[in-house]
Amino acid sequence: MKGKALIGVCVVLAASSMASAAYYNSLAHNLVGENLEDTVFDPETGLLSINDSTTGLTHNTDPAIAVPQGGVGVQGYATVSLSTTLVGFDTPAHPGKAVFAGGNFSLSFLFDPEGDGSYESYSIGGPIEGLVVECQPVNSSLTKFYGEGLWQAVTKSLPADWLDGGGYSSINTLTIDVGSDFTAGFDWTTGFAGQSLYSLFPNDEAVPEPGTLLLLAGGALFLRRRRVA
Repeated sequence: MKGKALIGVCVVLAASSMASAAYYNSLAHNLVGENLEDTVFDPETGLLSINDSTTGLTHNTDPAIAVPQGGVGVQGYATVSLSTTLVGFDTPAHPGKAVFAGGNFSLSFLFDPEGDGSYESYSIGGPIEGLVVECQPVNSSLTKFYGEGLWQAVTKSLPADWLDGGGYSSINTLTIDVGSDFTAGFDWTTGFAGQSLYSLFPNDEAVPEPGTLLLLAGGALFLRRRRVA
């Protein structure tokens, strides 16, 4: 009986420990307003890159990670680096939509999980599988680019668990603000520089894997979204 009781106690403690572990629903990073032109597209090389250090990182975890003043987020700077290369863009129907592939994403930051001033260094990142970006001009002084894609979180040193199941993670709600007039049209033979914000999710729901996403035929690009049964 004593042996069975001890086993029962161990099971309860293990379940309690698992239930109390915090896990990420998402990470959001806002680079707008911190520095100028953190995001650059070079049409000569086809390279799209994001590089910046900011304070605009927000953690969405369950349960919430406590920091001073009861907020949720990061204390100290967060540094992001993203690079990926243009594969092709859709013509003539949607010349502003393009697919990128390859490259790498990394995010590192300082975080105070206990709220006692003891900052620790954390990071997440890995190779980019595919990224779809589309140009949507707003007016003569503002153009917005929207993107989403898949990457693999090879590095996952975080203050809460990143439950991606060992598969793909998503970069979603990527928004690039560019102070240029593309109302007459944009076809990715033109470069630009702007400011970004984006969110990371520990799942593969942003876009399908590149084998399904990159359907290039006759110079046209087609995007087939995942269908969930």
